[in-house]
Amino acid sequence: MDIYKYAESIAYGADYLDPVTGYIYGIQEVGRMKKFFDIDMDIPVYSMDSGELIGYARRNSSSEE
Repeated sequence: MDIYKYAESIAYGADYLDPVTGYIYGIQEVGRMKKFFDIDMDIPVYSMDSGELIGYARRNSSSEE
């Protein structure tokens, strides 16, 4: 799944919890940055266990849809 396409499809309205990895994708955080500050940032990824920032979701560089 392309998390960036998913985020756009839900208008950045909810975070996403991946049940397989236990990672939480901070989609709403990106939505607030876009709405209030007009900043396009990468989606942060957090550990479900600790809540710590693990990194940022990679953007799909493929042109496939």
